[in-house]
Amino acid sequence: MAPSWSPPPWPPGRSAGCGHGGAFGAALVGILVGVALAYATYFITVRPIQTSRRIAEAEKEIFILTATLLLGIIIQEAIRLSLHQQCQDRPAADRRRGDFPRRAHAGQ
Repeated sequence: MAPSWSPPPWPPGRSAGCGHGGAFGAALVGILVGVALAYATYFITVRPIQTSRRIAEAEKEIFILTATLLLGIIIQEAIRLSLHQQCQDRPAADRRRGDFPRRAHAGQ
């Protein structure tokens, strides 16, 4: 027997988040935010490490990799918490209907 089809967790044409901008709008915003965060990461973490005279040349690459990894985790958690808060602010009827992204839990 073929597996039954189930609809996506949010209506097609909407962004995966809680907004109503559509797929094109979500993609455009994602690209712009990604480019802005890439420049911010460079100027906040990479450039100061590269220009530092206190760090040995052999160690700079390790410091850069570690710093960018930690900053990426911080940014990821900030985005996750922001989306979680936006979805919590929606009316309970919308949340029951499944109009927002759900996190998969191991116990379900």
